[in-house]
Amino acid sequence: MSGTIRKIALIAGFPCAIDLINYVNNLDADLIIGLGDVECPQYIKSEFYGILGEMEDVSVLKYLRKNNKYFTKLSNISSDFSSEVVVTHYPPKGSITGKIFGVTIGSEDIMNKVKKHQPLLLFHAHSSIRGEFELGKTKIVSIGNLINGHYVEYYVNEMRYEFKEV
Repeated sequence: MSGTIRKIALIAGFPCAIDLINYVNNLDADLIIGLGDVECPQYIKSEFYGILGEMEDVSVLKYLRKNNKYFTKLSNISSDFSSEVVVTHYPPKGSITGKIFGVTIGSEDIMNKVKKHQPLLLFHAHSSIRGEFELGKTKIVSIGNLINGHYVEYYVNEMRYEFKEV
C-alpha cells in the first residue's frame, strides 16, 4: 500500500457488472477494501485489497494472494482483530446487523473474538441490510451490499464512517 491513506471505501456484494465496476473505479478514496463477495477484483483500477466471502470462486483467492492483495492490516484497521478497527465478512452471531432475506445470521467465532478483543469498530458484510449495533464498547457496522447500492467510507485519522449510496 502506497502513500497516505485517509479515506477507505469498504465494499461487498460486488458482482462483475460494468456499471458497478465503473462506479468503484471512480470512487474518491485512497484505498478500497472488499469485505467479501467481490467477484472480479482484477477490474478494480484503484488500490484494492480484500478478504473473502463465500460467493467468490477460487480464482479470486488466487488473484488476491498472487498480487499481495489479501488484506490483513493497515494503520488502525485489520482483519485479524489486532487493531481497534476490524473488518470481517460475517457479522457476529447475535448482532441485529446480520440479516439476509429477513433471517438473522452470524458467526459465533466472530462474536467470541469481539468479546475477547473489544475493538472500537467492527465493519462486516454478508448482510442484505446496513446498520449499526453496539456490543459493549464495540460498534458493529453492516456495510450492506454494493449490488443494493450500499457501501461505507471510513476516515482513518478521524475513526469515523459514513454510509454511502451508489
